Amino acid sequence: MGKSKVRMPGRNTLPASLGAAFLLLSTSLIHAIDWELYDPARHDRFSAGYPGFNTLPNCELFLAGFDLSGIGWNSSPKTAAMISPQHFLTSTHAALGSTIRFINRDGEFRQYTVDSHIRIREHHDDVTIGRLTSPIPATDKVSFYPILSADLSKYEHGREVMYFGQGSKAGRTAIDSLDGPPLEQLFLDRFLIDDENNGDRCFGVGGDSGSPSFIVDNGRLVLLGHHEGPQSDRLLAAYREDVDAVLALDGYALVVLDELCVADFDGDGLVATEDTLAVLEAWGDCPETDCPDALPQPCPEDVNHDGTVDIVDYLAVLGAWGPC
Repeated sequence: MGKSKVRMPGRNTLPASLGAAFLLLSTSLIHAIDWELYDPARHDRFSAGYPGFNTLPNCELFLAGFDLSGIGWNSSPKTAAMISPQHFLTSTHAALGSTIRFINRDGEFRQYTVDSHIRIREHHDDVTIGRLTSPIPATDKVSFYPILSADLSKYEHGREVMYFGQGSKAGRTAIDSLDGPPLEQLFLDRFLIDDENNGDRCFGVGGDSGSPSFIVDNGRLVLLGHHEGPQSDRLLAAYREDVDAVLALDGYALVVLDELCVADFDGDGLVATEDTLAVLEAWGDCPETDCPDALPQPCPEDVNHDGTVDIVDYLAVLGAWGPC
């Protein structure tokens, strides 16, 4: 992947307070989500209180039980996904404002201050990284997501995509084709979803740029990128070098699924004391979801995925000690 100029913090960053103004100037470019058979009980992430401070999860959401804690929103309400403890992915033309809100893995409300928006590449590309004033502590239980690698075999035609939109709504679409150079734009086609899930088929129509798309790999959400147009996404893997240059200023890097270091809970690229302390903090059974019929709520410190954080997981962290 060739080198591209990156706007570094302190020189070419947009203050968070300008994000809303930039958004208002760009409404003609913004796109959002719609369904063939919209069902609020199935497609709305929250049942009440959204986008305010008393937001309640919707236990009937078709993705209930997956770790959605790293998908944040603001009062607009725009949506964005965390890619490190201090950074989130959004679009340049629809950047978030000065705060971002989450419901953590324990179902508790969290809100953080956005320091700046950092545009990746100066011309044409619609990728921006939001930076929080300080990293989210691991004890706050707000996740960040690994990304899919740039391996073309990962983007097979028809692969199912979980599509989030403005208003924290969700649906399904699928990979149609890729455009470059290389691999920068992903085109989606809802009609590639099988008939069994046809009620979840969705497409962009107005208001949703910057919201994330995911694939599911072994029961976890893996970030593809964010929405740029009604049927297209910007792929984060194509911008890895440039995004890593920005994240590195705060000591982070993108976590790629194929290079995942499962014992590095704080995302600093190192398995160390902080990660063993995270295991001790989470000791015992993984928390139950507030949704009784949903899939079990993921527990990052449960390295062997048996539903309990115990000595097996502690030894796994010790066994992975050192740089990832």
